[in-house]
Amino acid sequence: MSNLIAFFVRYYRLFLFLLLQSISLYLVINFNKYQSAALFDYTYEASGKFYAMYDEVNQYFNLLETNNQLLAENARLRTQLLSSKYADTARQHDKNDTVYKQKFSFIPSQVINNSVNNKNNYLTLDIGSEKNINKLMGVVSPEGIVGITRNVSPHFSTVLSVLHSEFNLSAEIADIKVVGTITWDGRYPDEMILKDIPIQAKAHKGQVVVTSQYSVTFPYGTPVGVIKSVEMGETFFNIRVKLFADMRNVRKVYVVNNIMKKEQETVEQKSKEEEK
Repeated sequence: MSNLIAFFVRYYRLFLFLLLQSISLYLVINFNKYQSAALFDYTYEASGKFYAMYDEVNQYFNLLETNNQLLAENARLRTQLLSSKYADTARQHDKNDTVYKQKFSFIPSQVINNSVNNKNNYLTLDIGSEKNINKLMGVVSPEGIVGITRNVSPHFSTVLSVLHSEFNLSAEIADIKVVGTITWDGRYPDEMILKDIPIQAKAHKGQVVVTSQYSVTFPYGTPVGVIKSVEMGETFFNIRVKLFADMRNVRKVYVVNNIMKKEQETVEQKSKEEEK
């Protein structure tokens, strides 16, 4: 207690000055309209800046929730695309009715691990069987194809990246509808090889490559990339395709669920068995 009294005795002049200064400011502000208005404007501007800063900080900490909401909304919109449906045509009362039914659905996810510098590259997603993820489901980013699910646990999934020696997919050059196979030659993490395009086809640099109608993993027309170079071979072109998806920085993805895949594979397997 004695130390506190000693402190006030030592600095009483400062405290007296601050008290008198506060009284003076109070009198000036309350009895002078100009000073009162100026203080109000200053206080209003300062509080506005404070709330703006608070809002920016609040938005930053809410980014994850906002991103998850956007992913869910984009998944819903992708599911509504015509490429995610199939035409069910039936003749009723001498009238052709075409009804589009759901074929593909999309499940949003986040990439939590990724490699691009190996011969065989993988990604890891933060969802698994608890979110209805299974093996051999397609994975796409907002820009294009990313890979196919390989192993699944209740909460995680590994994805065989497009940058993998075993990855191959039926793809076509969009504007001329010529189908080939897209693979990776292990060289560049932003390029793939489009094989089996005959030299009679009108293939050239700048054409867009998409998944073909023969793919059961991705909806028809899913973006793959753009042709970077075309070289003449003996019977087929040697075509390099620059990927739309940036595999070095892929973060947000969608797992593609082909609702009719099992039915299609069952009937195809039955046909193969009958040929034996």
